[in-house]
Amino acid sequence: MSRLAKTFDVTGSIEDEPRSGRPITVRTEENRQLVSQTFLLNPRTSQRRASDDLNISRTSLQRLMKDLNLKPYKSRLLQALNEDDPDRRLEFCEWILDSTQDDQTLLDQILWTHEATFKTNGRVNRHNCVYWSDTNPHFIIEQELNVPQVIVWGGIWSNGMLKDNIIPQLREHSAFQTMIWQQDGAPPHYGQIVRHYLDNTFLQWIGRRGTVEWPPRSPDLTPCDFSLWGIIKDHAKQSVVM
Repeated sequence: MSRLAKTFDVTGSIEDEPRSGRPITVRTEENRQLVSQTFLLNPRTSQRRASDDLNISRTSLQRLMKDLNLKPYKSRLLQALNEDDPDRRLEFCEWILDSTQDDQTLLDQILWTHEATFKTNGRVNRHNCVYWSDTNPHFIIEQELNVPQVIVWGGIWSNGMLKDNIIPQLREHSAFQTMIWQQDGAPPHYGQIVRHYLDNTFLQWIGRRGTVEWPPRSPDLTPCDFSLWGIIKDHAKQSVVM
């Protein structure tokens, strides 16, 4: 405050006096608007392309982008959906909501099933493999390609995990009569012999052409996908199968 008061007494203003050195010629309001308009019209354009199109050096462009608070964001990979998939997903979710209002134990009756692939040599996550140094050590982790892998089937419901002979084990359970089997629309699940077996075994089952239609391309709707497999794979990666 004392510096501002002294400046005001001397110059009659609190603005800084012109300083020596090369004046700013690139970080102007006009260039900021040009950069803003460039990335507004095409947010995916590269800095190299924008630098060439605007005839501004990469360094100056980065400073202008910083002034505009432009930050890079990485895209996420999502399952592509067909045109009618959102409606079918909505129908299934509405069925869940309506059914749970009539029967609050519905979710306890559903046996959620899914498959996952496990590699026998474990898996290296490069984001967790950091080598701190003041010079590049060219750190390399060797990993085999085309390693053996196994497909694991799993089921989860309110009474716990399943193992051994699935259907015979379920028949002995007191909740079997009200159980609702769930599976996705994978081709092996759509076989006529499979669907006939489920029709004759369960009063209701969720799946492709089941008594309740399973929306295609929707693994995110099962607890196996967003919970179970992540926990199991974390434990599996702690040891490598030889």
